[in-house]
Amino acid sequence: MISTSTKNIYSVVNLRKNVPFNYKQVLSCKALKFVADLHLNFNDRRLDLLASRDEEENQTSKGKMHLFLFELRMSSNEDGRITDLKNEFKDRRIEIISPAERDLIKEYISFNSNLLIIDFEDTIAPTWEKLIEGQINLKDVVNSSILSESPDFEDSETMVEKIVPILVRPRSLKSNEKNLFINNEPVSAAFFDLGLFIYHNAKKLVDQGFVPYFYLPEIKNHLEAELWNDIFGFTEEELSLPVGTIKAAA
Repeated sequence: MISTSTKNIYSVVNLRKNVPFNYKQVLSCKALKFVADLHLNFNDRRLDLLASRDEEENQTSKGKMHLFLFELRMSSNEDGRITDLKNEFKDRRIEIISPAERDLIKEYISFNSNLLIIDFEDTIAPTWEKLIEGQINLKDVVNSSILSESPDFEDSETMVEKIVPILVRPRSLKSNEKNLFINNEPVSAAFFDLGLFIYHNAKKLVDQGFVPYFYLPEIKNHLEAELWNDIFGFTEEELSLPVGTIKAAA
């Protein structure tokens, strides 16, 4: 596997937007290295899969919604497998927030929902600022600092009760993040959204008794599912997470 170095990360990474000081908490050298490693190891495969998508299948499936839940695992002798995650969320009180604006998240906290879904999907046409500030807000949610801003925040006991699992919907594989280039190639928007969230939050979520959950839009076939399986396996190894930690829906 290809691995970059934080020492020369800006010889590989080109950010085409100014980065205010506040943004550096998610656009750190280590986080950018992780996103760059995702790109260098998996982008060629992503492009090959996109090129091979069957146009006729895309047309016949237009307008249909296929929803299946699966857990992606990676080990020396285990492939990705489809499994039912409905028991993960028996209580269906959820809040879907798009984009991940701070005031919306604080309002959601007061609703006592049991799952927070954040949608970065490109149909929302998010601005660069909303994408990065959304990542900052998610990091603050996981680290509980945003909870003290909630209208019904009272004490540390309230804070513990308010911690809930988070499901992130990154942008699709076909989308590029036009403001970040790796070796003069635009990085996948999906790699960017997922990479920043998981790099900053995965270990903390595990410590809280949760795992990183993702909803992966527009997966067309098993080869694309296998790509994500390998990405998650790579991520678990790079971040020293137990095998099978990352779970996803598509």
